[in-house]
Amino acid sequence: MSLIKEIRNITNVRQNLPALLDGLEKEIIVTKNYRPRAVISPLKEDDDPRPALIILGTKTGSDKRARETIDRINEVAGIFARIVFVCSDQTREYALQLKTDDLRLITNEKIEYPIISPLKDGLGGLNPADDYFVFTFLSSPDSALRLEELCSGIEEAREKGKKVVMLTSDGEPTHPIALSTDLRDVIIKTRKELGIPYLIRKYENEILYREIE
Repeated sequence: MSLIKEIRNITNVRQNLPALLDGLEKEIIVTKNYRPRAVISPLKEDDDPRPALIILGTKTGSDKRARETIDRINEVAGIFARIVFVCSDQTREYALQLKTDDLRLITNEKIEYPIISPLKDGLGGLNPADDYFVFTFLSSPDSALRLEELCSGIEEAREKGKKVVMLTSDGEPTHPIALSTDLRDVIIKTRKELGIPYLIRKYENEILYREIE
């Protein structure tokens, strides 16, 4: 049987986009002025067990630190299924330096907002099958050094059913942090004035801690 591709004009797509996306099972070719211009296709599922990495990079702090962070991420990029880079127009250029087979770019210009805002945006870059993700900062090369240790903790968190993985140094929590995508709806509904600290307090019994040197 031939693979059927549905064709719709741009006006129809614009008027019915939410319903089309909710029921999207096959490719739709979008036409404008009776010419094909774009394709809407369902996101392919994958069973890659590696977590995703979200880089919060709307602000850099300094160019030197941003480049150090990217260099350290590139050294271990293979431990992630994909990298989602939440940037601003000022930091977008750093995406070109990231070395990964699956890079997803999201622009957020609300650079004055707390980190929960770009983190919410970053969720849009995850695949439906992703069960954990790590978030770190473009301005924090030290956090990038700890990514392998954190991903090791995710394996243990899966086994124990924990929703948060946090590293500690001398008993004090430090970045980066890994979160289960089970918390997606909670993150989305968290007000910006509450932020990540609220999530950590709310799920303090769901945290797996890993001490690092």
